[in-house]
Amino acid sequence: FAISAGVHAGVATLPLLFFGTEAQKSQYLPRLATGEWIGAFALSEANSGSDALSAQAKAVLSKDQTHYLLNGTKMWITNGAFADLFTVFAQVEGAGFTAFLVERGFAGVSASREEEKLGLRGSSTTRIHLENVAVPVENVLGEIGKGYRPALYALNLGRFAIAATALGMCKENLRIATLYAKERKQFGRKIAEFGLIRAKLGEMAIRIYMLESMVYRTAGYLDSRFSAIDTNDSGAQEAYRAASEEYAIECAICKVFGTETLDFVVDEALQIHGGYGYSEEFAVAQAYRDARVFRIFEGTNEINRLTIVDQLLRRHKTGRLALEMEPSLSEITGTEVEWTDWAQAAVRARARSHFAQSFAQYGATLMAEQETVAIVADLVIAAYAAESSWLRFRQAPKHLPITQAAVHSYTSEAFHLTNLAQIHTITPSLALPGVVFPANVIIANRRQVADAVIDRGGYPW
Repeated sequence: FAISAGVHAGVATLPLLFFGTEAQKSQYLPRLATGEWIGAFALSEANSGSDALSAQAKAVLSKDQTHYLLNGTKMWITNGAFADLFTVFAQVEGAGFTAFLVERGFAGVSASREEEKLGLRGSSTTRIHLENVAVPVENVLGEIGKGYRPALYALNLGRFAIAATALGMCKENLRIATLYAKERKQFGRKIAEFGLIRAKLGEMAIRIYMLESMVYRTAGYLDSRFSAIDTNDSGAQEAYRAASEEYAIECAICKVFGTETLDFVVDEALQIHGGYGYSEEFAVAQAYRDARVFRIFEGTNEINRLTIVDQLLRRHKTGRLALEMEPSLSEITGTEVEWTDWAQAAVRARARSHFAQSFAQYGATLMAEQETVAIVADLVIAAYAAESSWLRFRQAPKHLPITQAAVHSYTSEAFHLTNLAQIHTITPSLALPGVVFPANVIIANRRQVADAVIDRGGYPW
């Protein structure tokens, strides 16, 4: 149900909000807002998933120029069986990729049977067939040939919504796994007492904390930008579009990190259940199935990694992003938690260094070097996660010990990631002389978090 509601309120409604004319919004938004009508987003096709702009659905203007005739088939349409309004993307001859508002009641619109999915079986997913569907010219959404704008702007915020959804799913599965670990006994002891089970619970909680920090930080950015828009202003729509684009990189980062954290959490939750986790009688089996598609939704994680770096390059070219190095680490002043301050700054600086040096080496051809791009994207993601948790920790009441342990643990991992990313030689000034990461410290941090998880029956923050 969450998927059905999320698609309806998100990608099925936002394109209309951002790009619809006043007449279109007056006609459709009230019914979508009340739930009288349900919306759907019809972008993918059998041969155009990640490469959505290559869609083959066609739209031909009628001779009297009063309507377009749409023909084609759309795939993987959430809410397809019962949606009343579809945002459909098709190619207009001589103009290109264009968005249309298509009512279910228009002649020629039909849905196929429900797809037999691996997971998310409670949501409707069908194909939508368009056979000479007459769509009034008034139902063109946005501009002819610029359908990529409503598609991509909606997807930006959709990616953030996926991350937030993943966060909730992570917390619930940690709760379920913790409850089971506290009840299940082996060798005469509850399995929650065993070190390897505790390590799993601790690491699950640490990664969830990172994700939560990133989601709330990005939500704050979006809220600040959107709340400043006067909805009655004539330029409100353009301001909405700009706001959703401004944090496209952060939304993509959250989507990748969130969905991969979710996969880690449900996998470990199932492992903690042992053989029972593989049985459909236990909730983790469904969670395991449901989680897998999130790395595909709203652009695969591979596409999102490319998007992160591509967007950074675009901003560099337009002067919105400078590639010179961050201040030297020697300029960072000591604080209450000096190591964490230094390490997270090193992660950020190293990520920036790798990006700058990759651009210097490949220039305009960097995006063709996808393996390198993926490594740079992972460094950027790690830097955003480390910094988000660090900023949150700095504001935490009394710097809770478990928070310090979580931030220290993840930052250690991120720091090591920057060491392992041997694309180029690390700038000497980015080294942290004398910094070591003893295994016993890392284990102690994870144990401290695990204690809190077991004590509180799940996510401890």
